[in-house]
Amino acid sequence: TTPLYVPFESLIFLISSVTIGLIIGDIVYLTAQERIGVSYAFPIANIYPITTYVIAIFLVGETIIISRFVGVIIAVLGVTLISKEQANKNEEQEMKKFDALGIGLAFVTAICWSLGSVLLQIGVTDIDPLDANFVRMFFGGAIMIPLFLTATKQGMSKPTMRATKIIILAGFFGTTLATLLYTYVVKLIGASVAALLGSTSPLFAIPISIMILKESFSKRSLLGVLLTVSGVALVVLAI
Repeated sequence: TTPLYVPFESLIFLISSVTIGLIIGDIVYLTAQERIGVSYAFPIANIYPITTYVIAIFLVGETIIISRFVGVIIAVLGVTLISKEQANKNEEQEMKKFDALGIGLAFVTAICWSLGSVLLQIGVTDIDPLDANFVRMFFGGAIMIPLFLTATKQGMSKPTMRATKIIILAGFFGTTLATLLYTYVVKLIGASVAALLGSTSPLFAIPISIMILKESFSKRSLLGVLLTVSGVALVVLAI
């Protein structure tokens, strides 16, 4: 209902956020996952709500609230428990030896995701989240085109028609709709709280996997759920 309005300064922050957070961050994460496995890479990378809070303190003047910081740590521990438990069920491969580079890349992933969220908060401050998301998706997609073409030339096989349909459906819900909603959340409540709430996806994956995939629910997963809910409550209430 309103004209597209994105000042040049906001444009720089938005392009930087999608480049660092989605492009570089995800590529680094996939490299780390390949080296050390999902059950190690995902929990390590999932500390990004903590690093987001710390970066936000320095870049956007986020208020230091002890209970909120404690809540972030508790919630991250809960998500890590859930994630590791789920990953152990789906992955037989374990890290056979200490891989410093793989672990380091997982930590770099957390930094990239955090910096991308904070830059998004700065970029979306004075504009409509819909306009901001359009810019991020447009440039994010544009950056992926040469990467895709290069990989294809190097022998990467193209996905099947069935896989393409699944990817399109997953992309709509997991990237298009989710990223749009995340942009609104960052504008309304800030990057640090948004990062924490966004990281709780394993919390919702558990009941879905139980109902649809008939997976079991362990005591460790239950503890992870309790820790996550408690941590989120502390962050949101910020007593």
